[in-house]
Amino acid sequence: MSEVAKAEAEYQAGRSADAERMLLACLTRRPGHARALNSLAWSFTPGAEKDESPPTLPGGVKSDMNCTDAILNLTDSLAEVGLHSEALASVRVAST
Repeated sequence: MSEVAKAEAEYQAGRSADAERMLLACLTRRPGHARALNSLAWSFTPGAEKDESPPTLPGGVKSDMNCTDAILNLTDSLAEVGLHSEALASVRVAST
C-alpha cells in the first residue's frame, strides 16, 4: 500500500490529523505529488464544505494533468461555489 493510500485509509478511519501529517510528510519528500495534494485538500478540514478546502486541488491538477481524481474534485468544487465556466474548463482539460 502506498504512503498516500495509507493516509487515505487513516482519513477514512476518522483519523484526519494522522492523515494530514502523513500527506504533508509525503509532500515534503515529493513536492507536487498530485494524489497527495488532492487527498490533502479533502482531509485538511474534516467536515468542511468543498469551497473551504485549502488551495491544493489546483496544485494537484497542475502537477499531474493525468490525475483524474484531482481534476474531478477541482471541477466539483468550482461548480459548487458557482464557478461554472471554470468547472467546464477543467472538464475540457481532463478530456483532452
